[in-house]
Amino acid sequence: MGGSPPFGETIRKIFAELSLERTAVLFIKREGWRDYMNKYTRDLKRYGAEDFYYLPLSDSPSASLLKELEFCSGIIIGGGETEKYRNYIMDTAVGRRIQNMYREGIPVAGFSAGALICPDPCAIPPVDTRKKTASLS
Repeated sequence: MGGSPPFGETIRKIFAELSLERTAVLFIKREGWRDYMNKYTRDLKRYGAEDFYYLPLSDSPSASLLKELEFCSGIIIGGGETEKYRNYIMDTAVGRRIQNMYREGIPVAGFSAGALICPDPCAIPPVDTRKKTASLS
């Protein structure tokens, strides 16, 4: 999706219609995270999406996170520290689950860091790395 939420008008309608049943919001937990989730979900709710599962990412995802993700009909990958998102999703059980679901037709949207890690290969610009050097995975 690109930079910051919310979804653009056309995409929000399509995404909401495709993910009405249950939408996962993957994010890295930090202070104020609950208040920020509304930026991802507010506009989707206008089109009928109501069931959101907020799933915090970590370097060792729980079995319950993977199980919850499995039953979602849409996935939003949040923004924040791009390198952490890459480490927590790419080449992990979470990333493999997302890829499989996407191949099965589940819509996946990413904002900021969530958008940067989606392409293959994943290229992270210097501004989004701790060492301020580009990263390619």
